[in-house]
Amino acid sequence: MGHSVSGGMEEAAARERKRPRDGDAAPSVAAADGEAQYVYLPIADALKAPGARLCLFAVVAEIGAAVRSRGTDFTLTLRIVDQSRAAGISVTFFADNAELLPCVRSTGDVISLHNVVITMHGEFFVTFNKKFSSFALFEGKVSTECSPYQTSMKYYGSKHDNELLNQMRMWLVNHPPGPGHAHSAPNLLKYHGGKHVPTQMRTLHISIIIEEAERINLCHGWALGRRGRQLDFNYVGSTSWCNEHDLIYNLLAMLLMSSSLPKGLKDLELQLRSIKPDSTFDLVCKVLHVRETSNGEWIFYVWDGTDTPATEFQMISDTEAVESSPLHLEEVPLSREVLCTMPCIGTVLRIYANRSLRETFHLQKNIYWARFCNITCKQEFGMWKGILLPASRVRLLSHEDGSVIDRVKMYDSRIAKQVHRQPMASIPGTFDVSDVEFATAGYTTLMESITHGQVTHKFKTLVRVVAAYPCQASDLGSLLTGSYCLRLTLEDPTARIHAYVHKDDGARFFGGFLTAEALIKKMNKLLGIPEDGEEDAPLTRNPPWIWCCLKSYRLDKNDPWGSRRYRIFGTEIRD
Repeated sequence: MGHSVSGGMEEAAARERKRPRDGDAAPSVAAADGEAQYVYLPIADALKAPGARLCLFAVVAEIGAAVRSRGTDFTLTLRIVDQSRAAGISVTFFADNAELLPCVRSTGDVISLHNVVITMHGEFFVTFNKKFSSFALFEGKVSTECSPYQTSMKYYGSKHDNELLNQMRMWLVNHPPGPGHAHSAPNLLKYHGGKHVPTQMRTLHISIIIEEAERINLCHGWALGRRGRQLDFNYVGSTSWCNEHDLIYNLLAMLLMSSSLPKGLKDLELQLRSIKPDSTFDLVCKVLHVRETSNGEWIFYVWDGTDTPATEFQMISDTEAVESSPLHLEEVPLSREVLCTMPCIGTVLRIYANRSLRETFHLQKNIYWARFCNITCKQEFGMWKGILLPASRVRLLSHEDGSVIDRVKMYDSRIAKQVHRQPMASIPGTFDVSDVEFATAGYTTLMESITHGQVTHKFKTLVRVVAAYPCQASDLGSLLTGSYCLRLTLEDPTARIHAYVHKDDGARFFGGFLTAEALIKKMNKLLGIPEDGEEDAPLTRNPPWIWCCLKSYRLDKNDPWGSRRYRIFGTEIRD
């Protein structure tokens, strides 16, 4: 795509260097009809004119949070990109009021900037001066509408802006910003000096990257030389200096476009339903709650409307490992008040961070969707735990962002049908482990019960038995005679609870007064433990999904919610 000025970039940049810095006039060229025609520079050429006032027309790739500066102003940082610079550049805005800052609806929208200044402070960035700079925001999707949805007070457009906007929109069709798209290397790869990058990238030294780029003829016309940590970047006669970090960004962007990167690097944006342990990925999700732990860690409770995969448990001979399984990862469980604000369908993942983020304040408002970039996850006690790496980043997203809209539509479609509300990891037609009295009753998630308005109620649910206490043969035999009650730890994608098989229900639950051997066989079936003597027995156990009926009750009428318990009834384990 071409800008409104193609061949005279050097001359335009030179004119901007000579322009006085005071006053409100925007850089322009006089037109025959007297209307100002703004000179928009590609980002790559704008970097050659530090200190000069420039005009830019670019795409918003990242949306920052509006915060109060150290003084009296409010500030906001956006990252913008165009076809000349895949890595993009940050733009810092200042305003007396937060409402005067850009309110970007979605990444991929287009921004027009007048009278901004390229500044160097460790790296190049664009400064928006509230006294003489101006901006306009346009929808990035292809449309016949060319009017901006937000403009600053000093912004004046020209008739040629529409042509440039349409060209930018057409370029966006094949080059959408953000992770999940093949042409967005800066956002996808997040290269940080070789540290904390996706596993597949950790062995790629700069020389290897350049060698690969040259192999597929991407470096044609480039002359690469080194001066300290700087690289002499010469392309078709136009010389500029960029740091090693930026060169790698641009090379990787073109490698992505050429499909030369290893398979898997183009699919780093996942949903909760497809996460894997020890992988590095991006997650688009809604932040429901944020809390700080006693040891200074931060926990972000996030949700995208899907269910995390069912986990498997290590086969350990120690009975205690089967008897005990925590209900939550946190040292202190969430209050009922907080739980009642959370969705009842879909997993709420806990993401742990050992540092505070500048976006934490905004995320605590529980109204933001965000993109958690370059995070990983692992399993603890059979529960998923997200982890922010040192190189991880969090980007706030608008409710009108395409990724957000897709997830909301998917969730709305899911809750529209009863069968789709069931755990995504379960396979309909395979729930043959148990029989229940209320077979025609509707399905209820554990979170729906936990947040139910009444302390006592009955419901049917689909769960896995992840632990049992006691599970010794002698103790199970005593259960049938009415001497003990059995505590089962049940889980679905929304929660874990303890549920009791009372002594009066023991015989019904196990299907009669069975031998010790038969009891152990049924208990092993519930826990996903393979039968003795199986060849190639797995090293993990995978509890099956079972239907069961539950009812809640209280132990203390003075503390009904704190003393609430669950009891299994009307459920029988098949032979």
